[in-house]
Amino acid sequence: MELRTGAIAATVPGQESGLNLWFVDFATAELPVGSVISFTCFWKRDQRWEGRNWQVSVL
Repeated sequence: MELRTGAIAATVPGQESGLNLWFVDFATAELPVGSVISFTCFWKRDQRWEGRNWQVSVL
């Protein structure tokens, strides 16, 4: 998963939860309240990007 916050970009590997679900633990402790994290997914098996972005806000 690619994570971009402002001018910061990082590739963060997903983790399987054991319930056939995947997640990424975003490191938000140092981000100010109101920050917005935009991210997308790259599917390794299919070698393709998801084709859309998602956003979450730091509360």
